[in-house]
Amino acid sequence: MDLPDIVNMYFDADSCNDTDALSETFAPDAVVEDEGARHQGVVAILRWWVAAKKAASYVAEPLESTVDGDKALVRAKVSGRFPGSAARQSTWEQRQSGWERRQGRHGGRA
Repeated sequence: MDLPDIVNMYFDADSCNDTDALSETFAPDAVVEDEGARHQGVVAILRWWVAAKKAASYVAEPLESTVDGDKALVRAKVSGRFPGSAARQSTWEQRQSGWERRQGRHGGRA
């Protein structure tokens, strides 16, 4: 699958539970929107990610992606301790400082 390098780095860091490597994948002013909440800045994003990992012990595996100019849409199979096996859809946007995860959504089947 052809993902931008920074998106591959995100999934690698996520699968290894590596907060330091994960922090390298976000621009300083990055925004993650997930399950109705907005997390802005690397510190807030890492707090969200650590809490989500602790609560659900999830694993995310990219299934497909589409890159369109400055956006990448990634559909991943997400499994863990939560009701059902949801798919997560993530949108990444290109910024001057690199790609950032802009939006996440749970729902549907992988």
